[in-house]
Amino acid sequence: MAFIENPTKSFIDMVHLRRAEKPSGPLEYLDLSEAGRKIPVYDIRSVGSHEEIARQIADGAQMALFGGVWGGFKGVKRGVQNEGFFMRVKPGRPKEAKVAMMVPPSDAIQLIDWSLVHPKFRYLRDYEKFRDLWSANEAYLHIIVPIKSSLRALPEIFETTPEDFRSRYPSLDPVNVSTACFFWREDPYLKHFTALVKRLSHTTVYVGVSSLNRHKEKPPYLYGELVDQIKNGRANPVTIHLIVRDSIYEKYEAFGSHTQLRLPLNNETPKLKVIRIGTLSPEGFESKTGLSTEILSGAEDVRRNPGVNIDDQLQDMSKEIKENWRKQKAKVFFRD
Repeated sequence: MAFIENPTKSFIDMVHLRRAEKPSGPLEYLDLSEAGRKIPVYDIRSVGSHEEIARQIADGAQMALFGGVWGGFKGVKRGVQNEGFFMRVKPGRPKEAKVAMMVPPSDAIQLIDWSLVHPKFRYLRDYEKFRDLWSANEAYLHIIVPIKSSLRALPEIFETTPEDFRSRYPSLDPVNVSTACFFWREDPYLKHFTALVKRLSHTTVYVGVSSLNRHKEKPPYLYGELVDQIKNGRANPVTIHLIVRDSIYEKYEAFGSHTQLRLPLNNETPKLKVIRIGTLSPEGFESKTGLSTEILSGAEDVRRNPGVNIDDQLQDMSKEIKENWRKQKAKVFFRD
């Protein structure tokens, strides 16, 4: 079956047609006849397919998912210390560049060592306050936090040690505690999907994410770019078991990787540290949350068009997502 070159009206029309025909199955298959494979293609905005996608992730499948940029996702079971997927989907990735994990705030808050967080930010240990880091602005964000030393079963690919940080950011002041990066978005579809992954997993599974590009190269933003990358060998098709599009996000073209913020530690200025400037601008984050940020030296702008503010596109997109969700029938309850 032919693939859709870019997220235009034809994709939206196809979504509605296929939902009517097969509400729980893939929209289509990406035909890789040269490799003897067909990759199923889903839409995250089709709730009927969530259980099937979640079951595959819980069983160890490797997923390409759109969220402003195409990323590779994989569930990693607790205690696993040699997961090589994220190095394969991002060739050249430095070993000290650890992986973000997609985790709901209700679970993430349990992993944080709050004694290491600046006293003025410890109020975030309240779940609703912590959730507001995402819910106030409704954008994908990476929040970097100090983690408990007792997390023996946390796979090492998610833990940035002080040595990792010094190696990756030699020009910045050292961070002398181990940290992890939590990736999330206040999105009812994402909550529903991750709740199903949790329910269908037989043990604790941490879902890791990495952009689908070679180290220091631009990632794919359009679906056609992802397909080209798979077909020309820049991404190994063996590493991708399913593709999950986003019929709403793609329409708004809010392209870019995501903003990374770190909670301030003891003895630091009480401001969130901007490690990377992504789809949500630091000033947009400040206006929505009332929290101050400090852009660290060397913070890269990873929007597709650096310097171009796309906060309004994110806000309009979030409004449509919420309106669309009201028409859905959830398969599992989740915490708001």
